[in-house]
Amino acid sequence: AGREVGLRGVRPTILDVTAHIADATLRVAWTYSPTLHRRATIERLAGRLCDVVRELVTGEACRQPDVAGLRTRGGAS
Repeated sequence: AGREVGLRGVRPTILDVTAHIADATLRVAWTYSPTLHRRATIERLAGRLCDVVRELVTGEACRQPDVAGLRTRGGAS
């Protein structure tokens, strides 16, 4: 993992999403600047991430040719 804040005190990315699994639970942390992004925008992105993960877990993504821009092996061409 890289530094959260650069040597000059500036964040190296404008949006940082960190995810890990602990106790069979996916945990996602979103770090962003409220001067660059609205909370509602980040919440919308987080909601879409939840939708895509749910589709992957339930196998729905394998029945669709393209989910969120990701091609699946079993997807139709």
